[in-house]
Amino acid sequence: MAEGARLLMGFNDGRGVFRRYVASRPMFMDRRVIERDHRMIESYSRRRSREPHGPHMQIEILTLLYRNVSETCRVEYDMVKDVFPNAELVMAMLIERIFQQRIQAHLEGVLTMDDDSVTTEWHLDALVAVHVQTRELALELQQYTGSEMDVVRAAEDLVASQKRMYVGLEAKALENVLTAAMERAGPPVAEIRTDGNGKQYDASQGVHMDASVVTDMVRAN
Repeated sequence: MAEGARLLMGFNDGRGVFRRYVASRPMFMDRRVIERDHRMIESYSRRRSREPHGPHMQIEILTLLYRNVSETCRVEYDMVKDVFPNAELVMAMLIERIFQQRIQAHLEGVLTMDDDSVTTEWHLDALVAVHVQTRELALELQQYTGSEMDVVRAAEDLVASQKRMYVGLEAKALENVLTAAMERAGPPVAEIRTDGNGKQYDASQGVHMDASVVTDMVRAN
């Protein structure tokens, strides 16, 4: 098999062979694997309404997927390096397809805000956890691709659109906290003082600041 792979390398640098090999992997072809992925993705939405205080169950599911991807890539690399002359290029193609075909769908499943039970704080927690876990997976997989693929950069690109939402979500969460705090505090109590000319004035006027003003300042910075 290794000799056949070396002979086929003469055609288009072997890339066609590499792509065909990657496409034939069970994670892309086996109906049982595909259906299991679909069930996992659908479960993210069902679990959100049952877990209003944090995305713990969703992250646990994502962690199981990442462990599976890590183990699969380890097994694939052990086989690929004994068959193909450029194992790192084959693994780069494999990991790129895993990111595009499997992980992207899972990230969308975790981070989609599709019902009223998902708070801004919940989404922020999920976004941070997803970013950390995906980066850790990328660092682990980098060993299989060498210079053929910057896996960490690919992982960053995968969550880039979600990261752009972070500042807006953080500002919204801060606004919610400030609004709740001001509601608990109630309106400012009049504080009568006397100025240098002997005139009295209410020192509390102008102290009360709307929460949206503060969050606008956060966004601007």
